[in-house]
Amino acid sequence: MNEVQTMAKAGETVGSAVGTAVGTALMSARQGATAASEKSAAASRRMARKTAKQAQRRLAEHGIDKDRLQDLQEVLADNVWQARHELAAKIEPPRKRRRKLRLLLMVMALGAVAGVLAAMSKRPQQDETTTETDSMDSREPSGNGAAPRRFESSGTATSSSARRSGTDSAS
Repeated sequence: MNEVQTMAKAGETVGSAVGTAVGTALMSARQGATAASEKSAAASRRMARKTAKQAQRRLAEHGIDKDRLQDLQEVLADNVWQARHELAAKIEPPRKRRRKLRLLLMVMALGAVAGVLAAMSKRPQQDETTTETDSMDSREPSGNGAAPRRFESSGTATSSSARRSGTDSAS
């Protein structure tokens, strides 16, 4: 074996040992945390039971049983709810509805619609008598310097040289 292979083998062995140690340590830490959590939950349950028994004993000394306690809880909850809402109403009174704002928005919307309709009715109507040849005659010359082609009413095109000389291409 050469030294490169020896170093690679040693690296693998050390990596395996470290991985095993870290994995074992993490697993034992997780198990310890789980056990501590379970013990804490059990202790909390025991303490809650003990406190509940003490509270029942003290209430029994004052002549209050479970049914009476539930009635008192309901009355207390109702009183707290009512007091909370009264306090909220004093701190921030309920807002009144703003009908004027809605009315103003509706009037503005109707005005906008009426304006659009008025603008559309004043727009000039296009004559249906205009033909495609009229629109072609009104075109401007193209950018290459050539004049647009013009068509005669018979539909035949005249050459530009015949037009310049004044002779008709048909004759």
